[in-house]
Amino acid sequence: MVENVYVTGSRGLVASKVIQDLPKNWNLIAPEYQELDITQKENLDIYFADQKLDAIINFAAVTDVDGAEKERGDENGVCWQVNVNGAVNLANLAKEKQALMVQISTDFVFGGTSGSHDEASKPLDSMDSLSWYGWTKLVAEKRLAEVGGSLSVVRIAFPTGNFANPKDYLNKLKGGVEKGYGIFSDQQITLTYIPDLAKALTVILEQKKTGIYHVVTHPITTPFEVATALGVGEVKDGLLADFLKKEGIAKRPIKGGLLCDETQKTLGLTFASLNEVLATL
Repeated sequence: MVENVYVTGSRGLVASKVIQDLPKNWNLIAPEYQELDITQKENLDIYFADQKLDAIINFAAVTDVDGAEKERGDENGVCWQVNVNGAVNLANLAKEKQALMVQISTDFVFGGTSGSHDEASKPLDSMDSLSWYGWTKLVAEKRLAEVGGSLSVVRIAFPTGNFANPKDYLNKLKGGVEKGYGIFSDQQITLTYIPDLAKALTVILEQKKTGIYHVVTHPITTPFEVATALGVGEVKDGLLADFLKKEGIAKRPIKGGLLCDETQKTLGLTFASLNEVLATL
């Protein structure tokens, strides 16, 4: 039975919506980062000294891909401290509490040069093929596995479904069209529908599932196709390959997209298609 769940990053785009959709009988412990800094293990130990935990869901992350690139190679930088060291601290806490550790990860752990990836796909162990953000998230996946204990890694991509938030992927895409930006037609992507993520996390926690899971829409598409389907105006064609040539721009998967057939089978769920998500607007 799930009772106490520690949720980090609770004010972010994804977590703030997931929290609304998780079972109401769960006790969600969601202090803001100013109150509890996950990069300080001793603070975690003090905060949860007398607290039983059934699970930790780690949404906390530095996700500004281009901003993180300014810290490339710096393990003392904020991106590494939060995305790697903070995640390891949480995994150790979960192990000590005999709780399930759920790490929210990303499609950016894949270089995106060889096509879409399923749950069994192995990311290349090469920092040179990834953005600094992607590398920190991949290192975190590996180090959490080394910590041991019960671990689930849940990868997401281009989250949408929190439409009140301007950072929602579809909102940002709409804004790009309205401003006349080129929308990438050469980038293969999948989206994560946040209500589906909440459903997946509910099953994972209730059934104490471990392993790697992908929570995404289908089929694989492109930003240009999605923007066209939104019907908010004329969509200007753009190329990610050209965008990546600009100074200060981090690497991004071009031939990306996650596959989720095994996740749906294992969890007994059916995730929304892209058209079903668009129909909710």
